[in-house]
Amino acid sequence: MQFFAEQLKEWTGYQTFVILTDSMVPTIPVDSLVVVKDLGEKEELSQGEIISFYVDRLGDKVVFTIYFEKKK
Repeated sequence: MQFFAEQLKEWTGYQTFVILTDSMVPTIPVDSLVVVKDLGEKEELSQGEIISFYVDRLGDKVVFTIYFEKKK
């Protein structure tokens, strides 16, 4: 999947990520595969939803998966 991640997103609208840490346990165990889709322009997040997003971490593009708490 990693080799064709952009093609998979283009074809299906979904992306896959692997949970690497225990920050989502017990809801999502370590090494779980999560499937995500982009929000539509008019879609809004609700408190408590699980989201994945990209973060620039020391020059590397990494994905965080967290519980959405609230908008700032």
